[in-house]
Amino acid sequence: MIGGGYKFNRKVSLEAAYQDFGRQTAQTDCPPGIFCLVVPLRTQADVTALSVSLVGSFRISDRLEGYGKFGLTRWDVEFDGISSAFDDSGEDLHYGVGLRWSFEDHWNIFGEYTRVDLDLDTFSIGIRYDF
Repeated sequence: MIGGGYKFNRKVSLEAAYQDFGRQTAQTDCPPGIFCLVVPLRTQADVTALSVSLVGSFRISDRLEGYGKFGLTRWDVEFDGISSAFDDSGEDLHYGVGLRWSFEDHWNIFGEYTRVDLDLDTFSIGIRYDF
């Protein structure tokens, strides 16, 4: 994930991010011990997303901060199956919670859980620099 934002004050900010979930692969097989006439099928999907979030923050201690976020995610899926390929895209609401720990003046480490109404859950850990 790569992103940026603007902090209006200590408690409210606006963030935008791009996320590439990579190529997801699935394969169908016959259950063990059962003879079947189905040829195993392999499918692949590439998923990317752009999001905009309104973030509310609250101090827990001098270096630790909690936050909640709410916003809109624009997602795109490129599906490639054995017999067909298609693209799909849409917009869904997302929400999440996280913690940030400041270890220097402008640097912090964060852990965050986000849920997109598309039934997509993510957990992110990263390093962030605040200007």
